[in-house]
Amino acid sequence: MRVKLLQLAVLAILQAFSSSTGTAFAQEIPSTILGPESARGVNAYGQVAGKSDWQAVLWNGDGSVQRLPGLGGRSLALALNDLGVVVGVCGLTAGYVYPFHACAWVGGATLDLGAPGGDDSRANAVNNVGQIVGDVEGTGSGDAAMMWTVDASWRISSKALGTLGGFSSSAQDVNDRGEVVGWSHMLSGRQHAFLWTPDGAMQDLGTLPGGTGSGATGINALGHVTGWSEVQLRDTNGDPVYTPWGDPLKIIHAFLWTPEAGMIDLDPAGGVVDSLLTRAESGGEALNDRDEVVGHRSAQGSPATATAVRAFFWSPEQGRIDLPMPEATDTLSRAYDLNNDGTVVGEAGYTAVVWHVRPQVTDSPPPPLPPPPPYQFIGFASPLLNDGTAELELGKRLPVEFQLVDWRGGFVATATPTLHVFRTVGDVVETTDLAPAGATFRYERHANRYSYDLSTRALGAGTFVLRVDLEDGSHEVSFAIRARVRR
Repeated sequence: MRVKLLQLAVLAILQAFSSSTGTAFAQEIPSTILGPESARGVNAYGQVAGKSDWQAVLWNGDGSVQRLPGLGGRSLALALNDLGVVVGVCGLTAGYVYPFHACAWVGGATLDLGAPGGDDSRANAVNNVGQIVGDVEGTGSGDAAMMWTVDASWRISSKALGTLGGFSSSAQDVNDRGEVVGWSHMLSGRQHAFLWTPDGAMQDLGTLPGGTGSGATGINALGHVTGWSEVQLRDTNGDPVYTPWGDPLKIIHAFLWTPEAGMIDLDPAGGVVDSLLTRAESGGEALNDRDEVVGHRSAQGSPATATAVRAFFWSPEQGRIDLPMPEATDTLSRAYDLNNDGTVVGEAGYTAVVWHVRPQVTDSPPPPLPPPPPYQFIGFASPLLNDGTAELELGKRLPVEFQLVDWRGGFVATATPTLHVFRTVGDVVETTDLAPAGATFRYERHANRYSYDLSTRALGAGTFVLRVDLEDGSHEVSFAIRARVRR
């Protein structure tokens, strides 16, 4: 079930949020300690990525722990997708020494994504189609929001996502539609949350009332966003609270943003205080497709520096609840990610923790998870281009090559792909299949890829659509063949 906010009932929703803040579920929320140090990401199958003893690790659903090889120094896993592809940051030399580069763990390999145009980089998220987002530091003017892709030949490409007009930006999350959220400076120098779409547009999501700064940290399949925003602090009479220097006092609150309702304060009661020492701040870190949000909040001070920081879970039905502290941990906890089943991951003190928030029905077992997908189609290798712009010379051989990766990141060699080629005339795709009858892909184990050599001479000049049919569906790419120009 996907929870959607009602477009015409924003005021009522806000009142419900305020009245339900702090309401707990009827049952206790159990937790599991994974070990030291921090759990940062969880996928649909319960795999958890994070770090332990300054090394990136993957906790599998069966209880096993996989230590992920680095690039020569310390490493941290920050996110993973449902195929088990993990991304994060890796040091290039021993110890806590710069430079650090964005990295990805896939198919048993550790990939250095580089730091295009800068010195250091960081991968913050990966979606189920293999797009990785993060940022590059040291670009001359500030951080640069970045998207990386890795093709079937392990070629790494990158694209800067731009800014809202200012000097710096950072990408924090990406959904399967390729929509990216993060933060960017504007021309004014202020920092705002953004939503970037695959057409290249970057939308300013604004702030909560009275705020001047914000940042987005998570986006779900619906395009709904969470993060943090400044909000004007007010006293119990509703009057603005000022600093001793006469400036309006602002604090940080978690938000949920939807295209219908805009930015909604998830802690509206926290913006009203009778003492500056009792003000509470919060920040959203991630949300699932039910619009449930996790993050952390503080009794005073910012979420990053407060002396009493607690992980929280927020739902449209229940409002905010503080997640319980596991035994043998201290008073600091943070929640970083969750999946649609209510599995929340984070840290308590120096311990990686999983909270199981979803209430269980006692008279019937929970529905089983769907089986993992058989594999992920990574994309066509060069000279084909996945954006459909490849132009080939008539008479030359066209190698059709691609790789398949299973949900744990291993290569799949057992698929039975079939090849189809169709000529296009304008926007019309002809129905005659030009692929040779019985065309069979070979699997090249030295490169872990499927390959077929297609004759361009047999096709002739023109534009074409190439389609590969697999057990999980069809994958298409357009290309053109140009006649050789004689001089």
